[in-house]
Amino acid sequence: MNSNGNFGNTVAYKLLAMALRSGRIAHAYLFRGPAGSPKSAFAYRFAAGLLCDVSRQDEACGSCYSCQEVFKRSHPDLFVIEKEGSAIRIKQSHEILKEALTRPFHSGRKVFVIEDVEEMTAEASNALLKLVEEPPPYVVFIMTTGNASAIPDTIISRCQVVPFKEVPGDRDNLRDSQNGEDLLIEVLASSPVDEAVKYAKIEATERLNLVSSLMTAICARMNRRIASDPERDWSVDKDTLSDYGALQSLLRAKDRLQRNANAFLTFSILFMELKKENIKCL
Repeated sequence: MNSNGNFGNTVAYKLLAMALRSGRIAHAYLFRGPAGSPKSAFAYRFAAGLLCDVSRQDEACGSCYSCQEVFKRSHPDLFVIEKEGSAIRIKQSHEILKEALTRPFHSGRKVFVIEDVEEMTAEASNALLKLVEEPPPYVVFIMTTGNASAIPDTIISRCQVVPFKEVPGDRDNLRDSQNGEDLLIEVLASSPVDEAVKYAKIEATERLNLVSSLMTAICARMNRRIASDPERDWSVDKDTLSDYGALQSLLRAKDRLQRNANAFLTFSILFMELKKENIKCL
């Protein structure tokens, strides 16, 4: 992966490098960016890092068998899904499901790169959602989009979103970030069980909004930290790794809440995990 380019690309590079170095790989990524951004190139470079035979650091070696085959789009454990005509169709989702249920041939993972995922038909999206909800442990999805608003929220919520352009935050995003930081201070200063009792009583929609606000706040502070020194290797920074772990916990909690899991147990687990990560309030 190449960290050159605008600030947004540098943040994306650092986040992905940190994931590779720490080994804390999400099961699904959504690379979001406008036409002309390097989201597609990063998708394949990240795929190479996931399948690389040599590198166990923050990027692919670029010269081993797996890296070379990924760059040629011919690796036996890499599957590329693109539009057939004007859309990605249900038949292609069925092909993804079939391949995902077969164990890797050469590497320890199977990587599915889905280009322009917003072009999926409704039937194809529904079929993909079932797999993204409960993927085999060796499967990683990397999806790219130039129009995230056209993707079902149920899919986005199960992905680690990686932006490829710095987008000025609107008032709602700024408010969510501030609310999230205030909430984070409150949660970390209190008993996980007491906080779980309180938030389990609120409406289901508000529970999801609460988790989203925490995610927005943590993403915002990670971006600020990386932007303060773009050349630093943040993948070994203790606070950044803690924040990344917190994001994974929040994604799991959001998924449980969307499945109507017990809210008290979900929040108890979440708040204990946040405390365990020892994340710091800014």
